[in-house]
Amino acid sequence: MDVLTDVMQTVRLRSTLCGLMEMTAPWGVRMPPPAGSRLWFVVVSRGTCSLEMEGLEGSLPLAGGDLVIGLSAGGCVLRDGPGSLAEPFEQLAQAGEAGAGFVVRQGGGGAAVRLVWGAFTIEDRDDNPLMASLPAYIHIRAEQSHSVASLASTLACVVSEAGSEQPGAYTIVSRMADVLFVQAVRLHLREDDPSAAGWLRALSHPQIGAALRLLHESPADPWTVQSLAQSVGMSRSTLSAQFSRLVGHSPMHYLTSWRMYKAATSLREGASIARVARTVGYSTDAAFSKAFRRHIGRAPGEYRRSRRCCPGQADARGALAGNSD
Repeated sequence: MDVLTDVMQTVRLRSTLCGLMEMTAPWGVRMPPPAGSRLWFVVVSRGTCSLEMEGLEGSLPLAGGDLVIGLSAGGCVLRDGPGSLAEPFEQLAQAGEAGAGFVVRQGGGGAAVRLVWGAFTIEDRDDNPLMASLPAYIHIRAEQSHSVASLASTLACVVSEAGSEQPGAYTIVSRMADVLFVQAVRLHLREDDPSAAGWLRALSHPQIGAALRLLHESPADPWTVQSLAQSVGMSRSTLSAQFSRLVGHSPMHYLTSWRMYKAATSLREGASIARVARTVGYSTDAAFSKAFRRHIGRAPGEYRRSRRCCPGQADARGALAGNSD
């Protein structure tokens, strides 16, 4: 199993809502910051608009076929062009019409734009190396998505089902939105700046990528910096320096963090403490419990009792605004 697949399988991602915006110029909508560990996405079905968000200098022009996934904690503003008044999303949502999620309409009768929007919830995103290494947003332009047949097909399915009145449309959009996130991350990795640092870029480094693969393939092995360095053909000091520079942590710190992340995921899914301890490389429950408490802040049993649940589906009108959980 490759490292990205291993990490993606631990991302507890679920779509919480999806809906349509059918707008005519002049129009504008101010989307609030997603509540908790939510991310948002926008697919432009047709027309053009601009997006403004915290940390983005100026505005980002969007056209039909574009996809944007927002990964920062801030909200965003969508509008037809500079100067158009942006109304709070909560006000527009009150008049939303039932559909796959619901439909928001606004505007003055000018040029039309059709958007599919929604949100994801991700548990423990700050501890996940993938999520921690992604930028504030991922923008996939239409020409990029068209170059990847599977992504183009997913976008087409999301757009087709988003406003559908057919039974099961909301479920289809939600499932496809999850796939959309994975495909967008994969395309981002493929087209990212090769000079950039970070966990994602470390995957493509010949020796550091090999070291990461070994740690992910066999996290329970009794790794040391020396044994890892020998396995990838580097000196101990060079491995430590390059791993820390690219990944942001020392090899052993990364290994411990990944072990605890996998342990937390398994505990939420109901695995026994003894089984989890062996899976992540601890010979005794006591040693594992001590390490888990030090890293997570709670004992394994307490953590499992507090986190093991099946989250319900959030109401579409409240979820993005943080009114429903």
